[in-house]
Formats: sequence, C-alpha cells, structure tokens
Amino acid sequence: SRGLGWIGFEPDHDGICRSIRPAAAYAPAGSGEALEVWALPLALAAVLDRKIEVVPGRLAATRLTVDGRRLPIDEDGRLLLRFHGGEGAYRQHSYVTVLTSAKHAAAGVPVTAARPEEFRDKVVIVGANAAGLLDGRSVSRNGLVSAEPRQ
Repeated sequence: SRGLGWIGFEPDHDGICRSIRPAAAYAPAGSGEALEVWALPLALAAVLDRKIEVVPGRLAATRLTVDGRRLPIDEDGRLLLRFHGGEGAYRQHSYVTVLTSAKHAAAGVPVTAARPEEFRDKVVIVGANAAGLLDGRSVSRNGLVSAEPRQ
C-alpha cells in the first residue's frame, strides 16, 4: 500500500453526514506520542503525488490546500464532502472473492471474477460490512449510503 486513510463521519445536528475530519490523532493509552492519520480524500491526494499544505504550527482543520486549491472547511474544522455517482458507481468485490482470485492467479488457475488486472494501478478502498455493524449513513445526496454491496 502506498497510503492509508480513514473515514470518520460525524453526523450534523440533523443526522445527515456532510463532512469528515481532515485528520485524526491516535495515541496508545498512556502515551504522549500520537500518530496523525489523514482522512481518505487527503490520503488519496498524497498517493497521487498532489501537494498538500497546512498552515505551519496549526491543525490541518485550520486551513488546507491541495495543489494550491483551498478545500472547503466548515466552522468546526471539518472537510465538506461531495457525493457523486450514486449507488453502483464503483465496482465492488467481496473480500472472499478477491482472496480466492489471488489464490487462483498464484496457482495458475484461470480467474473470472476480481481479476488482478482490475486492481493494478488503481485506488482500492477496503471496508467492512455486516448487518450488526449498523454502518448505514444518511448523506445529503440520496438518503442512506450503506457499505453493503448490492448484487
């Protein structure tokens, strides 16, 4: 992996997810050292060799630019999101399908689903879904967004 990013939705007062924090700091319990992890859109920008700038000595949520273009940050320091494409805009594969494909390709067995060339030089987003995760989110575009793939 060339990069790592996270998605941390914090719904607005009306329950709709319109933004995410640009970065999060993680520290082991009792440790004074923290690791800053960029949100997924910024991690993608870094992987794609874009120039990311923050105001020196201040949090990323204060002012943020990518390739000289200022990103929309709200008064709470959250990065506003644009949702596009709708349901089914991106190909989805289950983890077991990808794992089985990789095993077959390594063994020289023909692969018909989730072929390795579908992933080569692509940005791949890995997520978990299960009914018990309650991972459905209301967004400003089309109501509910779920991590559950549709067949």
